[in-house]
Amino acid sequence: KIEIETPVDSLKTIFYTALYHAQLAPVTFSDRNGEFRMENDSITKAENFTAYSTLSLWDTFRAQQPLLTLLQPNTVSDIIKSMLVYYESRGTLPVWTLYGNETNTMTGYHSIPVIAEAYLKGIRGFDINKVYEAMKATMLQDERGLDYYKKYGYIPCEFLEESVTITLEYAYDDWCVAQIAKALGKTEDYEYFTNRSKSYANLFDADTGFMRGKLQDGTTWRTPFDPKHSAHRIKADYTEGNAWQHSWFVPHDVDNLVQLHGGNDPFSNKL
Repeated sequence: KIEIETPVDSLKTIFYTALYHAQLAPVTFSDRNGEFRMENDSITKAENFTAYSTLSLWDTFRAQQPLLTLLQPNTVSDIIKSMLVYYESRGTLPVWTLYGNETNTMTGYHSIPVIAEAYLKGIRGFDINKVYEAMKATMLQDERGLDYYKKYGYIPCEFLEESVTITLEYAYDDWCVAQIAKALGKTEDYEYFTNRSKSYANLFDADTGFMRGKLQDGTTWRTPFDPKHSAHRIKADYTEGNAWQHSWFVPHDVDNLVQLHGGNDPFSNKL
C-alpha cells in the first residue's frame, strides 16, 4: 500500500513493522460462511461483508481509523456495517467492542467520527441514512452521562468521573453528527448538533486557561486545581491524563478555542 524511498534497511524495517502493527485490529469476527455470534449468544450472518470486532474506538478514532480510510477503504466500510448490526441489536452505536461484547470502556461514542470521516471522504457501501439514524439516536439517548450533558450543557463533575473529557468528546461527536446532517440536507438537525457541539466552552476557565471540572450550580469549579495533576477514576476530571493534555481537545472549533484564550499570541505562547 505504501512504498518508502530510503536505502537504509533498518528504517524500512521500522516503518513496515509499525504499519503492520497499526493493522492488527479491528479483527475479523465473522466465520468463513459469514456467521458470527451476537452479544446475546444468537447467531447472525454478515451478508456480503466481513464483520469486525475489537473496535477499540477511543484509542483509534484519532489516527488509526483515519489511516485505514487511506489504506483499507473497503475494510472501513465493513467496519461501519458491523457497527450497524450492533446498533440494530442494541439501539446505540458501539463504544469499545471486544469479540462482539460491549465493554463500555473509555469515554465518548467514537463510532461517530469514524463514520463521519469515512462518508465525507467518499467511502460508501453502507446505508448512510440508516447509519445517520444510528448516530443521531446514540447522541440523543440518556446513558453514559448524556442525560447530564443535555440538561446542563456539560457534565457536572460531582455526578460522573472524568466529566471534562467526556464533555469535550461528546461535543466533538455532536459536531461529527452535524456534518453528516448537513451532507444529507437535514438542516434542523445540523443546527441542533452544531449548537450542542459548542458545549466544550462551558468548561473553559478563562482565569486559569484550562478546561476544568465544574459543579452542578454552573459557576463553581472543582478545587483544589493543579493542571498537572492526574487522577484515575476517583475524583478524576480527565481520562488517563490531566488538564494540560485534555484542554486542547476541541478539534472541531480551533478558531474559537484560540479566541477563548484571548487570541493568537496568548494561545501560541501557551501551546
